[in-house]
Amino acid sequence: MCLNHIQKIEESIRNKELWAMEVIDSWGTFQTPGILYGHLFEIGNYEELIEGKYCQAEIPLENLQELIDFKSDFIDPLPKYHLIPASSGISFGICIPNSCSPDYLNSILKEFLNNLVGSKINDETNVILANSCKGNEKIIFRPIDYVAMSILGLIAFLVIVSTVYDLSFDSMKKGNGYSKILTAFSIKKNGKHLFKIQSNHDDHSNHIHIECIHGIRVLTIIWIVFLHEYTFSYGLNFINRIDYVNWSRTLYSMVIQFGNISVDTFFVISGCLLTLSAFKEMNFRNGKLNVPLMYLHRYIRLTPLVAILVLIMVSLYRYFGDGPYWNPNHIIDLCERNWWSTLLYIHNYVHPGQMCLGHSWYLAVDTQLYFISPLFLIILWKYKEYGMIPIILAIVISAGYIFEETMHFNFHMNPLEVNENDFRKQELIYYSTHSRISPFMVGIILGYYIYKYCNEKIKLYKPIVIMGWFLSILIIIAIVFGPYHRTLYQPNSETTVIEVALYESLSRLFWSIAVSWIIFACHKGYGGIINKILSFGIWQPLGRLTFSIYLNHLLIQMILTGNSKTDSNFSNLDIILEQLFNNIINIYLDSISF
Repeated sequence: MCLNHIQKIEESIRNKELWAMEVIDSWGTFQTPGILYGHLFEIGNYEELIEGKYCQAEIPLENLQELIDFKSDFIDPLPKYHLIPASSGISFGICIPNSCSPDYLNSILKEFLNNLVGSKINDETNVILANSCKGNEKIIFRPIDYVAMSILGLIAFLVIVSTVYDLSFDSMKKGNGYSKILTAFSIKKNGKHLFKIQSNHDDHSNHIHIECIHGIRVLTIIWIVFLHEYTFSYGLNFINRIDYVNWSRTLYSMVIQFGNISVDTFFVISGCLLTLSAFKEMNFRNGKLNVPLMYLHRYIRLTPLVAILVLIMVSLYRYFGDGPYWNPNHIIDLCERNWWSTLLYIHNYVHPGQMCLGHSWYLAVDTQLYFISPLFLIILWKYKEYGMIPIILAIVISAGYIFEETMHFNFHMNPLEVNENDFRKQELIYYSTHSRISPFMVGIILGYYIYKYCNEKIKLYKPIVIMGWFLSILIIIAIVFGPYHRTLYQPNSETTVIEVALYESLSRLFWSIAVSWIIFACHKGYGGIINKILSFGIWQPLGRLTFSIYLNHLLIQMILTGNSKTDSNFSNLDIILEQLFNNIINIYLDSISF
């Protein structure tokens, strides 16, 4: 059947039938331009694929040399930078009849290339990459899809009804005990809360509000989204991928390559705000903390949005894209198998390398730290400064663990230099809670001192303030830009294992201390122009959306990247524009989900 369809295409081409010409015209070419620039995949014209299926073919480099009389001496060094895909050849897209299996077409295409090249392609080499094949399949909704659409539809219905009630019966709601329930989903009511702007105030009997935290939150989430935008751009088919290599050697790229330190800012803020909230409760309840209620509140507050996102991933996500890059099956399979560990916030230990939502490791770590925090908070409340001893011990043990694991497994520093230890490094010292405890504990200490001096005006001498700001800024610059010379691939630029171990074990701690000084100094009136910038009122509504943005931004980036159907050009400007567009969509969606 497959051979008959191929012969029909061949005959139709001779008769100059348009549909057959479109089949051939949709093919990429193995003589792809820009090989020396890292352009190793010619997509073809995916949009011309009306019927049939799209597959990716690959010609090994050794055969390609004979085919186009080209020596790959300049290609060989490129994969060592790990920014050029470690491809064994040049790939191109082809359109084939639905009746053709990848195995059958593999034998036909291999025979054709053998005759064309004059040398034999290895029998074990698959010219057609079977997992890349996709066609215009008819959409057939499954029961889980109807469940997802029903739940999302119900939420939309509740939002509409609640908003209409809130707008139409405003005068009738006064004194109505059911009004809070009936307006729970109201856009008007939630919008007022979202856009409410508060000022700094310190009072044991009220909520201690720290204005600068909102600005820090927003700038941090922008940094994280921006970092992930570059990460996802790596998967695109750049015609100038060698420029990615050149970019990785620039000082600016350090903001991206070592930008994952930014997430520790959230741990500091989390520990600080949790301490303020817990101490407020213990102040009213004579030193007692309702731990079960605290746990319940945390789980109910986080889980609905996480559960909705997991539901979308196992159901509707597969319908959100189409194209050469669109391959949702892997992540869908992970979510179908491991959804339960995500909802229990234990997936960073149970499934560290197979998480449903890769970025949700942060939620697992933060939740686990939240659950163990009463052990430290109650002791700190009761014994004051002496209660910091277990906190400091936890910090020291965590730093020692990271140092030991880095030394033992010889982890490297360059995040773009991939080796066999990378997954082990992520599991042991990136995703694990015990390796992330330092920033959270520093946040608890920060919260303790903000609470302790909340009714007092702290007098700091100017030299101390200057020194605090100088050291904080110096620490931040050193952590982000300090490893720059180690990424240049120059002789004698390799980092020693001791250097890596010291950086990995101490960078998070010192980053947290620097961030804590910024928050403390700004809150106590020693922030100057920095505090004014971080305390702009516009940061508060945006800051309340950071959790939703963090959860949703990766989904949007996967959809935008997966729907790409053409070659791309790598440039900072293109990624910045993509980032701005992504954030506009993100903020819009998150405003609704809030």
